Amino acid sequence: MTGLSPAWACVGDRVDGVELDAIDARRVPGALFKLAAQQTQRAATSMAAQVTQAIHDACESANAAALRIALASAGADPNAVEEEQRLYYPPMHTLIRCINNDAEARAACARILLDAGASANAYQYCLRSRETGRRINLSSALQEAATRGLVGIVEALLNANADVNARGCLGATALHGAAGKAHLECVTLLL
Repeated sequence: MTGLSPAWACVGDRVDGVELDAIDARRVPGALFKLAAQQTQRAATSMAAQVTQAIHDACESANAAALRIALASAGADPNAVEEEQRLYYPPMHTLIRCINNDAEARAACARILLDAGASANAYQYCLRSRETGRRINLSSALQEAATRGLVGIVEALLNANADVNARGCLGATALHGAAGKAHLECVTLLL
């Protein structure tokens, strides 16, 4: 066992319930390093997933305080998508679809997301094929907000230079959506 610290492993030690022989004991430091690296990677991935979930949860309820806290977390990505039945939603789309009907709270959360670096031109999308990763852009945040008559979010997106001519998968723009649902305030903003 030359070059192997007894602090790592010795012949006769047990690792995962198995007693080490002389050959296994020499491999333990490398195996422990590999295991530690894998656990660190899993922890980082898990932490990123938790932060993404916290951002989407705050958007789903239009909770500005919770959104600020989630976005202040290390590694927070204001554009991190959440998958729901093979559809992928950026936080802005989660906010637009949220259950909170308080227009001011939604608009405040939209401004917080945009200030944190969220894309004003983010699309919700689906994958045509998981193997190829080909995306089909369904609709932009501006299209969704205008179609739902969310004036505060439309204003915030336009102030962040959202593309008013962006088209969804059916060729419609935000103006088409707002006019089709008779949301006159949104139509006026988009013209």
